[in-house]
Amino acid sequence: MTPLKKDLQRFEEDPQLQAIIGIDEVGRGPLCGPLMACGVIITRESIQNIPPETADSKTTKESVREELYEKFIQMGLPFIVHAYQPIEIDRLGVGKANTQSFIECKKIMETQSPGKVLILADGTLKIPGALSIKKGESQSAAIAAASIIAKVTRDREMVHLDKEFPHYGWQKNKGYGTKSHIQAILKHGACIHHRESFLKIDKWEASQKYG
Repeated sequence: MTPLKKDLQRFEEDPQLQAIIGIDEVGRGPLCGPLMACGVIITRESIQNIPPETADSKTTKESVREELYEKFIQMGLPFIVHAYQPIEIDRLGVGKANTQSFIECKKIMETQSPGKVLILADGTLKIPGALSIKKGESQSAAIAAASIIAKVTRDREMVHLDKEFPHYGWQKNKGYGTKSHIQAILKHGACIHHRESFLKIDKWEASQKYG
């Protein structure tokens, strides 16, 4: 088996640790749909079986992400996905929702971790008891795996929601603010899955009229 990139084992190689918990999220920026965070446990034993294609979900093709997700399932890799829905994002703000989703994943995965564990959170959010790693998907296999699982889970949710509201094009845009998505909102109005705090209807209408 092709070995995992050395850069992704920076933390997992520590001989004093039994496991790494990696936490990452997707969906901060879309106009609709949930923000999803994922916590993954990778042990000293399971690191040997992590597929070498594992990397940041943003730089990984959709087909590869899907394959990696299924491989993680087959491995029995322990993980949890925690979602904050649009109504909660509007109430809390996306930053607080992001922080709280990380904390929830940390709490749950800590109870499943064997022995001495290091908890890594991607980005710069301050999570009690966790080490925040900027661009962590390129430094930890656990964070990279969490990134992929969260991305695949959210994308599948948006494809499912597209069947209920096909005119927004969520199957393709996954809820992000593409030109066609914004035009669909102006034509059909927003729905229950949109984040009201993210919608800039006045600016969009002005852009359509004067832009």
